[in-house]
Amino acid sequence: MADMTGNVNSAKPLYTLNHTNEVETNRLDSNHYNLYLPMQGGHAVPPHIKAYLASVKGGAKVIDVGTGTGCFLTTLAEQVPSIKQLDGFDPDTSKFPPADSLPKNVRLMGGDATQPFPEEMNMAGSYDLVHARLQFFSWRKDEWPRVVQAMVALLKPGGHLLWHEGGWHGWQTIPPSLAFDEYLGHEIKRTMALGREPLPAFKLPGWFKDAGLRDINKEVFNVLQDEKIQRLGADVLYTVCYQSALGVADQGDTPGLATRERVHELFRQIKLDFDAGLVGQEFRWVWGRKPHVGESVDGPPTPAASSTYAVSARTGSNKGGDEASATPRTHKRKSSLFAWVKDALALTGSAREKEGKTAAEPEAAAEPAKAEPAKAEQPAAATTA
Repeated sequence: MADMTGNVNSAKPLYTLNHTNEVETNRLDSNHYNLYLPMQGGHAVPPHIKAYLASVKGGAKVIDVGTGTGCFLTTLAEQVPSIKQLDGFDPDTSKFPPADSLPKNVRLMGGDATQPFPEEMNMAGSYDLVHARLQFFSWRKDEWPRVVQAMVALLKPGGHLLWHEGGWHGWQTIPPSLAFDEYLGHEIKRTMALGREPLPAFKLPGWFKDAGLRDINKEVFNVLQDEKIQRLGADVLYTVCYQSALGVADQGDTPGLATRERVHELFRQIKLDFDAGLVGQEFRWVWGRKPHVGESVDGPPTPAASSTYAVSARTGSNKGGDEASATPRTHKRKSSLFAWVKDALALTGSAREKEGKTAAEPEAAAEPAKAEPAKAEQPAAATTA
């Protein structure tokens, strides 16, 4: 709770997305198949890392930290069939699909990346690729460098750490949305008071270097690069912000987002603004390689991904990649996120019903819309966004 001066209790969890688990699980899969892969030209990883994994004698080993539903690992298993083992690690096992629905070389485990990896599992120095994606909502400032160090310790010499990250810096509306800016102001003020790192995407290269990696480089993607991708990106941003705002309201420590009713009211206007304008969201790959024993950490970096392949967001095609990886399968929602949002925003009272008719209709549901599920009890912290 906020104290008398408006300060937020720093012991509260940062992660506010897990309060409606069916929606959160659906969001993760939909984002992966319908936005991230097309935006990346169909590639789960940069082509030079894909080639490295395919070249490992006896089959590579991969771990995905903050794996969520394991969708990244499932895609990588399809794109590089020679990989021997793909492990997923997450403190919230409730989003894991049934083990028998996963490829045989994929296994998912519970665990918190801010804590030491279990010694009895002999994970140190055993992986050819360590991957993490969108941990922006998960950790405090002091935890990021320690987690990077721990992830580098999992790598074999010559292995790669690949991070897919975003954050507040890439969120924008054209023209500006006063409602979205109001939400962001409350969200940013609250989570910085709790100790969240505001610019992890920009600091990753420095943390990689401090952890001893070399060949550090990045590739930047923005949903504004293509009209279709922009609309998908707008839906993704709307849903993650709406989910987070409801989580903040449930915490009860932020006056501007104090109740779910206030969140519903604010996000009805945000939906109108998003539908009427452009919505930008930036993501980036940051990668680095663990040097071999005796190899200097200095030296020229590997080329940026854009010099290896060119993404066409409109078609999903790419240069330097196979056809299968260029046209990834899409995720069919088990239930419509935006039908759920529509139900959640439908408030009682004739005045509010009349007001709600002015909002743009969300996209058609794959199945009949369901009422907002009851809030489920969740772990204190989660490591996937």
